[in-house]
Amino acid sequence: MELKKLYKTSDICKLFGISRQTVYRWREMGMPIAVDNTGELHGKTIRYDYDEVIRWLNGGRVINYRDPGDENV
Repeated sequence: MELKKLYKTSDICKLFGISRQTVYRWREMGMPIAVDNTGELHGKTIRYDYDEVIRWLNGGRVINYRDPGDENV
């Protein structure tokens, strides 16, 4: 079984050029977080599966993923 690379909030900020506040807002909007096979969070740090985040973004849930107030991160 191949393990997928999971990303921290700071990684998602860098990958998408967004602020932490935007990541938190996306989570409130339903952006998926990585959970283990029991449906529980794995560890204390929330992690994200990049492919799932992209699928969520492309699903039309977020039209413009960069907030106008976001600074370059």
